[in-house]
Amino acid sequence: MPTNVLELDSSQVTRVVGQGEDYAADVVPQLGKNALIVNQMLLDDTILNGAISVTTVATALKVGATRMTNRKTLLVQPTTGNIYIGASGVTTANGVMVMKNQIVIIAANIEIYAIAASSINVRIIEGK
Repeated sequence: MPTNVLELDSSQVTRVVGQGEDYAADVVPQLGKNALIVNQMLLDDTILNGAISVTTVATALKVGATRMTNRKTLLVQPTTGNIYIGASGVTTANGVMVMKNQIVIIAANIEIYAIAASSINVRIIEGK
């Protein structure tokens, strides 16, 4: 357990610095309280953005033909309905649901797949 706790509101946090690197940070409402979400995507590093359609067949979440080499962060936002994310065998029954317009940030350099009950437009950002 941390011994120092600092309570902040959204007007107090714009930047977090740690171990010589800058991180993007947001204070967001979570379960009636504010939660500090720190995104490990460096503010001045390379990003790619794009849009894909996620259908009833598991689709790799990436911009272009292959995922970004040495990707650190993946941001996903379905814009027309809910999707389910997970490994290559993800289904609507076993995947983690990402609701319409919700943004999920995943800090991992692995393949992440999505599936939906129908064709859903999804915005993606990959960063390193």
